[in-house]
Amino acid sequence: RAIAPFARSAAWRSAVVHRLRQDGVAANASQFGDRAFWESRYTAGRAPREWFLSAGAAADSAAAALLSHRRSGLSAADSPLRCLHLGCGTSNLGGAICDALESEHRLAATVTNVDYSPAAIDVAARRADPRQSYHVWDVTDGSQPPAPPHGSAYDLLLDKGTLDAVLFCGEAPLLGYLAALRRLLAGDGGGGG
Repeated sequence: RAIAPFARSAAWRSAVVHRLRQDGVAANASQFGDRAFWESRYTAGRAPREWFLSAGAAADSAAAALLSHRRSGLSAADSPLRCLHLGCGTSNLGGAICDALESEHRLAATVTNVDYSPAAIDVAARRADPRQSYHVWDVTDGSQPPAPPHGSAYDLLLDKGTLDAVLFCGEAPLLGYLAALRRLLAGDGGGGG
């Protein structure tokens, strides 16, 4: 609930709306939380592939944060790391995090990319990358996510813009999103069950 007041702040909304208009994504902020808006953008090929920052910059930052959080360090024995990319859209972040972990830290990774848009998943899944899988899943609806490969829980959750859209959807989807993150971080949302 601490995020909801921030989402209602004029400064935050103004910054997001400015970015939407700059990228030619939406004329007004109300569209940003509308599932039909995003589905139509993905279907027409007009949704941005990357949002706010490049996939490489986001991946480098996520890899550094993961390694800093795991103070004991990670080794090849911990591989492959299991990453869940929430609201992947058509982003290249999944491949970029695999590349960053492999080239910079000699760690293998698999990425489960999820989005509520079947059109986005269809476009993104055309990439022939065996390190990645693609699934339609709505992080806000309380359903179980796809099970992580090679283990019982995800090691890393990635979100590069989904929360921004969810904040425009109202309180119920936001609370659903936060509940999903809580389950995933506690190891209770790894799918399967």
